[in-house]
Amino acid sequence: MVNFWGILVVFAVCAAFQLAESQTQNDYRPNLEDTSVSYPEETQDGTPSATTPKIRLSLSERREALKQFANNLRNEYDKNYVSKTRDVFKKLILELEALTEKSDDVKEILTDLKATLTKLEAFDIESDDLKEASYIISDLWDELREPVNALLEVVAALRKVGWIDVDNELSAQKVAITDKFVIAFNQFVATLTPWERLKEARLIDLNKRFNNDRWDLFSSVWIYFE
Repeated sequence: MVNFWGILVVFAVCAAFQLAESQTQNDYRPNLEDTSVSYPEETQDGTPSATTPKIRLSLSERREALKQFANNLRNEYDKNYVSKTRDVFKKLILELEALTEKSDDVKEILTDLKATLTKLEAFDIESDDLKEASYIISDLWDELREPVNALLEVVAALRKVGWIDVDNELSAQKVAITDKFVIAFNQFVATLTPWERLKEARLIDLNKRFNNDRWDLFSSVWIYFE
């Protein structure tokens, strides 16, 4: 009888320990919906099944996915930015060269346009990384957007080649891109466990500031992945 009660007590203690351990693990288990990816299973006839297994993504995998998503969005913008700007510059050069009289300021702008266009034509829009091409354009583009001397010939030529429409299209694309990214960014932050939030403090801070000046912050987002 003693042995029977002794065994029963040991059994009860073990069961209680296992239950406590299971509850502890559940308390610290991250939400698999937030940190997983699904791959469809196939049924016997080869069609996807209604249920799909969940594969847990590590923090580094989630970071890399967010970085790649941002990179793809930026590449999409850079292609439009470089190709549309290059076309505008070609047309603008023709318009300014057609002027019968050119001031020294117009001649200077023509020189800058031709030099920039030569550099841009060295890039393959579909194959090359266009970040450098974007940097080449930036200063001259800003100068054309707000010409210091407001040269009437240049302003008229810009309007004629559709520069305003292109500038508006690119601005709209900036908004669309950052709207897409902020959704993915918020989803990434939502997947973080308390420990991961400590580790990713810089990205969380960037996420909090992102609504204030989205495009400038998006342009430098890669710094936070280094």
